[in-house]
Amino acid sequence: MLAAQADGGQQDDWRWNFYINVVITVVAIVGAAVFVSHVTRTGPRPKLDIPGTLLVSGGLFGLVYGFSNAETDGGTSS
Repeated sequence: MLAAQADGGQQDDWRWNFYINVVITVVAIVGAAVFVSHVTRTGPRPKLDIPGTLLVSGGLFGLVYGFSNAETDGGTSS
């Protein structure tokens, strides 16, 4: 918790640690608007990879589902 250490441990409320994300978000948005140039396309727009999107979505769902149920279902086979 870098944010908790940045103030020297003076903040008693743990929720204060989440407010640092607001500052980081504002800096990132302003930085992106200033430093990222406008991209112009020279060719046709690429098509969406439907099979790849379905495979990645299914894989991530399975991974998150497995991790979220590992404690209740057990991680060892007997």
